[in-house]
Amino acid sequence: MDYFDFYLMHAQGVENFAFFKRCRAYETALEFKAEGKIRHFGISFHDKAEVLEQILTEYTQVEVVQIQFNYVDYDDPVVES
Repeated sequence: MDYFDFYLMHAQGVENFAFFKRCRAYETALEFKAEGKIRHFGISFHDKAEVLEQILTEYTQVEVVQIQFNYVDYDDPVVES
């Protein structure tokens, strides 16, 4: 296999995002994308909306965001949608 169609960095949230930034994981993934080893770069996300906004503001190259969405939680006031 020469490339990944979709590469997701999983479980992004305030703590993991800080860790991934320290490790330069986003920059490394984007370098692999520039080399053609990754076709589409994204994240799975598990945190508050403002954290997602921060990630997408700092890394506008993110093409895919996988979120958890449960219909059972749709009317729950604790769940941000």
